[in-house]
Amino acid sequence: MGRACTRQRDFFRCYTELGKRRAACKYCGVTMCDDIGRMLGHLAKEYPTDILGPRGSQKCEKTPPEVAACIQKIVNDRVCEKNKKKKRKNEDSCDEQDNKRLKAMEDELRREEGTPTISQSLQGAQKAKCDEAVGKFFYENGIPFNVARSESYHELVECLQTAPPNYRGPKSEMLRTKLLREAKVLCARDLTEAGLLRTKAIDEKEDEEGKDSYVVLGRALCSDGWTSTTRRPLLNVIVVTSRGAIFVKGIDTSGHTKSWQYQRDCLSEAIDEVGEDNVTALFVDGGVPKKTRHAIEEKYPSLFVLLCGAHSIDLLLEDFYKQEKWVQKVVDKAKTITKFIRMHHKTLAMFRELSHLELLRPGETRFGSNFICLERLLKVREALEDLVTSRGWRAWVKRQKKKAKRDDAKDVKAVIRSRTFWKNASLLVKISKPFVVAMKMADGDVPAMGKFYQCLADAIRALESCKELGEERRARLAALAHERWKYLEHPLHAFGHAVDPEHQLGDWHTDSEVDEAISHVLDRFYGENSDEAAHAERQLEQYRKREGRFAKPACIKNAELMSGWSWWAKYGGECPELQLVAMSVLSLVCGACSCERNWSSYDFIHTKRRNRLSASKCADLVYVYSNLRLLRRMKNKGGAECFYAWKDPDASKRARLWVPNNVRASKAILDSNHACEDSSEEGEDEEEEEELDEELSSIVVLGTDDDDEEDEEEEDEQMATQMVGDESDSESRESSGYE
Repeated sequence: MGRACTRQRDFFRCYTELGKRRAACKYCGVTMCDDIGRMLGHLAKEYPTDILGPRGSQKCEKTPPEVAACIQKIVNDRVCEKNKKKKRKNEDSCDEQDNKRLKAMEDELRREEGTPTISQSLQGAQKAKCDEAVGKFFYENGIPFNVARSESYHELVECLQTAPPNYRGPKSEMLRTKLLREAKVLCARDLTEAGLLRTKAIDEKEDEEGKDSYVVLGRALCSDGWTSTTRRPLLNVIVVTSRGAIFVKGIDTSGHTKSWQYQRDCLSEAIDEVGEDNVTALFVDGGVPKKTRHAIEEKYPSLFVLLCGAHSIDLLLEDFYKQEKWVQKVVDKAKTITKFIRMHHKTLAMFRELSHLELLRPGETRFGSNFICLERLLKVREALEDLVTSRGWRAWVKRQKKKAKRDDAKDVKAVIRSRTFWKNASLLVKISKPFVVAMKMADGDVPAMGKFYQCLADAIRALESCKELGEERRARLAALAHERWKYLEHPLHAFGHAVDPEHQLGDWHTDSEVDEAISHVLDRFYGENSDEAAHAERQLEQYRKREGRFAKPACIKNAELMSGWSWWAKYGGECPELQLVAMSVLSLVCGACSCERNWSSYDFIHTKRRNRLSASKCADLVYVYSNLRLLRRMKNKGGAECFYAWKDPDASKRARLWVPNNVRASKAILDSNHACEDSSEEGEDEEEEEELDEELSSIVVLGTDDDDEEDEEEEDEQMATQMVGDESDSESRESSGYE
């Protein structure tokens, strides 16, 4: 009976406690449990069972009136209390419904007015907290801000939203072992599905499974050496196709003698891994001995071994510098101007106020960059002359305390105001620019085997026709160019020129050199004395004379709008033997510069702070990094292909060897006059030089359907940065063959 309240203690006296939660009425002797409701119901006259529950016992007839009145008052109080609770409950439920309706109306009004709701405010607070954590992760670990633009970064955020609540990110040990191996396997699978990666192991696996294996055409294998941050000699292997460069593997050559036999074994191992049938050509730089190249050609009869075109032309420009004193003087003076202005922040600030173009700094790994920097000096000549004649320049020179610095400033001013220097600089740019254009063409990842032969021939022809040089200097420079061309030339260059649709009507068939190159390529591709090679030579006449399907108007028109290999794939069906060779050759690049660009990926991953990576681990990271970026670019590009546009749309209508696709450019080169005798002639020269730039810019423009043409200033800066690199990187490229 401990559940009774103080007001109920009076009616407890009416009962006798019997124990075991039983009680007996003192008036009538009825026994019952000690439940309050039952005891009140037994003594009360009126008991509302719908509110207080069932009575559960008979009514006492012997209860005194004063006791009955007291009990009835207790019952009435309990009834009132129950009614109040019920009323409050109903009111609370009504208020809750009203609040929900009001909240819905308020949310609707806030949405219309743009005011955030309570839930939105809470979400905004949570988002701010997440953003703060992401920002802290970026800042603390020194991650570049443009990483947030990466699609993989957004994929990571989306995956974290669907992760389980107790998800913990992978630890460093898992990232560097299991996850890296899995990423490499997945990357290789994606490359295979995209048709980029084709190896001997994949061919053997498909043969075992009974699948029809296919051969990837126009794949060039490139290799180059480099010294890492930790002074470890490395050799990379890259496969370049018309769709991009695929990193295959990196080889640590520490402790091995770099003999021609060792180089042969390394290259043979790479060829065997990719598969001889999946490689058309092997590109190496001048650091690979001639013995090694011949040994590779003997071991693989259908493989062509070529030198890097960009490296060879770069050596030619370096020959110009070493053999001709006037070239050396012009280049050295140009480097002095650039170095002096860039080294002093005051002079550089004054120059930037006068010109929107920057002074380019020549690099060490590409000597041809000196000629690009010289061309930029010609474009900013007026700004340089205004700089050295300004009051700010004179005041700055007077403030210098060291006599050596004042003397240097005086020498720089004398060079800038020298008409002889600018005249020689213009002449040097005139003869070197065609070679720089050819070097840019060979330096890219865009197939250029059909254009390179004619481009370099036009450069040599323009050099031989330059009357401003004088007979003696012209003969010396032409001899250097022919010697370097003989060192670089390969029958594949002439064959690519012959089967390129741009030169279809040219008179290349009358040149014995081109004719011998065609026979050599066909015999090596199909084997000597084979029926396929003989069929291909007969089909070449059908292509040259535009017979059969080659005579259709759509075929002639689309030759300019399509890449050479795509054009042969679409219209060369009547000449299957020649079609196969033409597609394989025209989809090749002209150099091994993809390997040099791959060293930038190595340098990005294997930094001075991250120098404890092993060679194999670093190679795996570069494999995943390079190839995932290639797959991403292919996905974003949407299947669009890059190719070099025709220099002259009417090129196919002319028939003259050496000048079928560059008559306008050659004419501009031969007729341009860079003499700087007076201000009026200078203005005419600058206008003529701009017209020449416009003519030559079509040589290096990629013929895509969606991309616009880049400005020549951007091309020069890209050439000076991407191809040349910083001077700091040159220290780590000692074994690349460019010393």
